[in-house]
Amino acid sequence: MRYVFLLLLNIHYFSISAQTDSTAKASSNSSIRFGYRFQVDYNLYSWHQKPTSIYNEKSSSGQVFNILPGIGGGFWIGDVKNWLLSVEGSVRYLPFELDVNQYKGLGSISFPIQANIHFPIAKQHSTWVLLHLGAGIQWTKTDLYARPDAFRSFNNPFYYNLYGEIGLHLGGVSKHLDHLREAEIFFQFGVGQDHSLLFSSGLKVSFWNQLGKLGK
Repeated sequence: MRYVFLLLLNIHYFSISAQTDSTAKASSNSSIRFGYRFQVDYNLYSWHQKPTSIYNEKSSSGQVFNILPGIGGGFWIGDVKNWLLSVEGSVRYLPFELDVNQYKGLGSISFPIQANIHFPIAKQHSTWVLLHLGAGIQWTKTDLYARPDAFRSFNNPFYYNLYGEIGLHLGGVSKHLDHLREAEIFFQFGVGQDHSLLFSSGLKVSFWNQLGKLGK
């Protein structure tokens, strides 16, 4: 009877130890991490409706399949298994954007800054599908060069749009959750000063790296 009691005591002890180790491991994997990200995006389609303060009428320009990628980066924080918050900025240059209805010049450049929340919607081992929702502000200047004489006298400043963004990601996550490599498709829509609008869609490749953890 004494040996049975000792055996049961040992089983109880190892059961508690296993549960404690499992809880500690889960807690470790669920800790709040922070780091940086680098991204390259490729615009499939961009369209800008310019402020009426520039040409005194509604005018728009666009470009399909940009030949030059946008480049950007930012910082992130979160519980990688459940959610991530990121702040990022980038620069996008479209050298052949134009108004096909009435030519006013070529090219545009924009500087978007946005905040996103990312969360996984499906996981298969190290391959995850994620969704992100974001919002930001973008400064844009169109008709950069080769402007016709009839439009050179028009003031052509940078203007801003507030926009929302949604993206669907396919990512590869490292074993220790400290690296994430992903490709995504995104869509943006925004409104801004003097009836300006923007729409953009494209592909983005992002590289996430961990710098540290908060707490234990």
